Amino acid sequence: MGSRAGIAIMKQVNVRLVLILVTLFVGGVLGVYFLHRFQVTRNAGSLAKLARLRLSEGKNGEALNLFSRYVGYRPDDKETYAEFARLVLDRAESPGASRGDISRAYTILETAVRRNPEDDSLRQRLAGFQMRIGRFGDAREHLQILHDRVGERDKQNPPAPDQKPADAADQAAKKDASAKPVDRVQVDLLLARSWAGTGNFQEAATLASELIGFDLAKKAFDPERKAAAGSTEAFILLAAILEEKFKEPATADKILKELVSANASDAQAWLAMARWHRQRGDLVAAKKDVAEAAKLAPDDADATRAGFEIALAEKDIAGAEKLIAKGRAAFPDDERMVRGAAVLAMQRQDAKAAIQVLEEGLEKLPGRPALLLMLADAQMQTNELTSISQTIGKLKDALGTSSPAIGLLEARVLIAQQRWLQAKQKLDRVRPLVAGSDELTRQVDLYLGQCYEQLGQFDEQLEANRRVLTDDPTSLAARVGAASALIAAGKPDEALGEFEIVA
Repeated sequence: MGSRAGIAIMKQVNVRLVLILVTLFVGGVLGVYFLHRFQVTRNAGSLAKLARLRLSEGKNGEALNLFSRYVGYRPDDKETYAEFARLVLDRAESPGASRGDISRAYTILETAVRRNPEDDSLRQRLAGFQMRIGRFGDAREHLQILHDRVGERDKQNPPAPDQKPADAADQAAKKDASAKPVDRVQVDLLLARSWAGTGNFQEAATLASELIGFDLAKKAFDPERKAAAGSTEAFILLAAILEEKFKEPATADKILKELVSANASDAQAWLAMARWHRQRGDLVAAKKDVAEAAKLAPDDADATRAGFEIALAEKDIAGAEKLIAKGRAAFPDDERMVRGAAVLAMQRQDAKAAIQVLEEGLEKLPGRPALLLMLADAQMQTNELTSISQTIGKLKDALGTSSPAIGLLEARVLIAQQRWLQAKQKLDRVRPLVAGSDELTRQVDLYLGQCYEQLGQFDEQLEANRRVLTDDPTSLAARVGAASALIAAGKPDEALGEFEIVA
């Protein structure tokens, strides 16, 4: 009996002990869990703050990585996810973007729009991006949503007779601080372009004509309807469709005459005309258009830049220098003016002056990929390999390490150092990444041809240069490279034929 009682007591004690231990264990696990959640939440907030700091420093690549980690911890923060998506898109639209950057931007932007369905400006950026990569049908779905929303918004907040649509949108936004209004004219113009992108030119023309008050059936402007404010590009789009697709040059000419007649005091209308004439190789007419724009808006950055481009096209270096000097003084934070000054310096074959211009520009505009790429190219011409390495480091901050533009620069540095095998291996990795760009693919093949020549791989040298010639028969560098490979391969007659073409 005594032994049984003892066993019962021990069991009772053990049960209590187990309960206590289980309670302590569960409490400890819960404590660790909630402590972990608190630390994650606090650290995630720090990541977002640090990302914005890096962004302000021009370190966009580092900011992207930090935002990516943050949204991984806080997927419910839809506003920050939208901010992250816009930054990803900025990279995809930068000069050194890879196919991976474009694919990633597409996926993240779509996710951001799903999470922020009322963010119209984000939806418009997604639609614009889809159109740039040829996804016109997908873009149209988003643009149709925006078209319907803007129409409903304008019904509820009709603009005053002398008020632009964008002003009405701003008024609507003040009622709701979270609203991000878009301009009806810009939405409809994008919608028209999306129709044109899928070959539906009649739909595109109909939309464009509605924006400018043109009756397609009568081939005349409706005197009762005025062109919508900000619809200059609709004139150009409709004229292009009429001239190129409907074969109606006379009607297209009527559209263009109305553009400058109805908007004679609008510099942007004249600049649109200048672009039209330049695209058709009429520099004389384009120069007159730009002169009209400059009269109307002598301090306009677009007019200054357009005048500079015309002067360059005419090889009027003195005129181009005068215009770009004016532009840099008036618009010190305009990246286009910095690039223009650097281009002029390179035209004068003064790479050191170009480097100085670009370095000064980057002090005011840190992390700009286009400026950094131009700087690296100028440094390459002066063989400043140490400086190039520093510039490449900044480009990695701005574009990330996977950018093919960075890989191509690193290969060029290896070529300058005569490290032919490493350069060839680097170029082999870069080539698939630039498949979407004919120009970059040709550059890679030209450099591969140099590497093959130095490595004694003459068949590969000939093949690389012939790939270039297939796309660009006028390439002298590729023609000489092919001739050199033929000589090395013991085919002097074929080589002579290539040299005769060069001559």
